[in-house]
Amino acid sequence: MYQLLLKDADTKKDFELVVDENGKPFLKDDPRYISLSHCQDACAVMISDRPCAIDLESLTRVIHDPLKNRIGVQGNDRALAFLMEEEALLKLTGKKMLAKRTPDGMKDVWLGTMTWNGHLVVLAGSRT
Repeated sequence: MYQLLLKDADTKKDFELVVDENGKPFLKDDPRYISLSHCQDACAVMISDRPCAIDLESLTRVIHDPLKNRIGVQGNDRALAFLMEEEALLKLTGKKMLAKRTPDGMKDVWLGTMTWNGHLVVLAGSRT
């Protein structure tokens, strides 16, 4: 188990990050949810009162054609966004979502995508 000290941006309080037996991070002695992501040159943290997930990747990452064909998405940017959404949904729900991207399968979650400083950032959260 590893530990990391973080500082709450609002309260300036230090809190400790620990991981469970499956490697999922949580805040020790804090009821909020946390999600982490990193790539070669950046990292991201998302903290929420509800279950949440974040994924971060450089916009220069190349998705090769065999993988694009396997997931049925063409274009590098679209494939990258799709795979990152899957990663965020997996972090959020603990389940692969490829077969569940229907209105019924997504009714309890939300997804958001944005670019930041040469990176694509995907956020996911629970509606309940």
